Amino acid sequence: MLSIDRIISKQVDGYGLALFRITFFSVMINEVLALFRFRHLIYDKIPFSTVSEITYTLPMIIWLAVLVLLVAGLFTRVAAILNYVFVLVYLSTSSSYEYHVYYIYIGVAFLSIFLPIGRAISLDNLREKIKYSTVGEFYAPSIKVSQYSYFIISYIFIAWLYFDSVLWKLGAQLWTDGLGVWYPASLPFAVKNATTMLMNQEWLVKIVCYIIIIHQFVIIFLINNKKSRAGLFLLGMIFHIGIFVVYPIPNFAMALMALYTLIIPHAWIKKFEFPKVKNKLNVFYDGECPLCARTIIVIKHFDIFDAIKFVPVQVAYNSFACLKSYNYDELLLDLYSENNGKMNNGLDTYIAIFKKMYVFYVIGLFLQLPGVYHVGKKCYQFIASNRETERCDADSCSISGNAPAKPPVTLFKAYPKNYLLDKVAKYFYIVMTISLILVASRSGIVKQELSKFGYYDTYVGKINVAATDKVVTLLKPIVGLNHRGLFLDAHFEGYDRIVSVYHISSDGSEVILPIINENGRPEHYLTGGTWAKWTFRGGDLRRERSNLEVSLRDFTAFWMGKNNINFIGSKFIIKVKKIDLEMLWEKDKLKKNMAQRWEDAGYFVWDNRSDIIWKLDL
Repeated sequence: MLSIDRIISKQVDGYGLALFRITFFSVMINEVLALFRFRHLIYDKIPFSTVSEITYTLPMIIWLAVLVLLVAGLFTRVAAILNYVFVLVYLSTSSSYEYHVYYIYIGVAFLSIFLPIGRAISLDNLREKIKYSTVGEFYAPSIKVSQYSYFIISYIFIAWLYFDSVLWKLGAQLWTDGLGVWYPASLPFAVKNATTMLMNQEWLVKIVCYIIIIHQFVIIFLINNKKSRAGLFLLGMIFHIGIFVVYPIPNFAMALMALYTLIIPHAWIKKFEFPKVKNKLNVFYDGECPLCARTIIVIKHFDIFDAIKFVPVQVAYNSFACLKSYNYDELLLDLYSENNGKMNNGLDTYIAIFKKMYVFYVIGLFLQLPGVYHVGKKCYQFIASNRETERCDADSCSISGNAPAKPPVTLFKAYPKNYLLDKVAKYFYIVMTISLILVASRSGIVKQELSKFGYYDTYVGKINVAATDKVVTLLKPIVGLNHRGLFLDAHFEGYDRIVSVYHISSDGSEVILPIINENGRPEHYLTGGTWAKWTFRGGDLRRERSNLEVSLRDFTAFWMGKNNINFIGSKFIIKVKKIDLEMLWEKDKLKKNMAQRWEDAGYFVWDNRSDIIWKLDL
């Protein structure tokens, strides 16, 4: 295993980091879209009735735009800072609707400010090409980054996340008995999709359970081992595809899959290439034209299939027979293209380019539509007739004016040569490691075993407890450091009743709300944070009745607001399904639990837009 100093100094390609950026922030877009969809449920005091004093619509739209910039890799550093501000406002302060993936968003958003996530496969890379290129020399920015950029995110949010998680699992009978996979998948309120055929194989679910435990335990020791990364990556992806399919927390699963891209072996990425187009489109341009050079740089940036071959007219005129019928000076005034003997120029050349590149094939088809083509032709002719026609060479002008000096090499943009910043990276790693060890010292089996010896009552133990509490209090809202005890015995112990809600329509018929369906499984109102809110905070009958009443009020108000139903006089029936919680493997357990009957447990009526008459029997 490499030392932290060697990890900081070692250079690797930034393509894997770019893949992580694109996938992870795409997941965040999906998360913010969910927040936007449920914004009245989450942020209104009473959804659609007593609305929030602060409007969340415009800020969320801006947040989505910032995330799009991050996915595209445009103005990446500024976008990362803005994203972190939004994360602090919306996620760090969340409590009622928060769930475990929020802490990952917080931490990654923080680290993204400092790491070179926009170095490769980005519009920032394109901007650098344009900025530092001249007509005679196209600049190719370095896509090399410090291995630390990969390591620090995966170290904190994969290795330590699952090491802390496995400490909790090792202290939970549910997991040590091999039922950690089967048991939650047999409880209707925890399952999005039934996987009965797999869950009915006792040997399989127990083997998978123990493989998960082993995987989560060893990953912290093997995450930076070249020989182990392929296996860790494949196992991690398989496990989280399973989570995505089975449980109503898809964004958590996708966020972890995005994180696992950071441990894809670099050799795999180096070997990967998009198939190259053999029959290329020849494009002829004025080799002394700055605008043409900018156009070429942009097109080549997106030409991942290498479908376009650019040839300066100055070179091509005497080499390509297809140009002999054209006047030399005429060829310098526009872009011409040739493919299989067919010549195009102007807008038709761009259409041919778009269709040949495949990435923009739809744009090429769109530009060919009747009407669109006519308007596009007119616009192109107007731009062409008014464009700057000054021609130059490599010495007289650059593509973007006067070419500035090449960008300096700085920490997190390429090789971290600055001694002081190297030390900052190293000490951040040390501080986070110490903090994570403190958190682990009070997690699961460690806490259980130390408690047996009275450790936490000793002077050192009390200092340990105080230090851990302070570290979590300080770092949880800033970098997402927190305990990771998930899907343990305590989450399900005593949870033997599922709550569903029905609306009594004007004709007396019952309409089930999209919260919990007739099988007792989550409907489309419950996903991610809303599922955590209803399942473990609101619809959890183990808690105080006031929690249930608040959730019933909010979810029914949200449903009425979405469906334009009058609040006043609206009546809702509460039904309860009792399920079997015995922690012993049993065939078709989920089916049996889903087949249990619903029993009426009272009703409530909206007296006005804020007051409710409760008649619950729970």
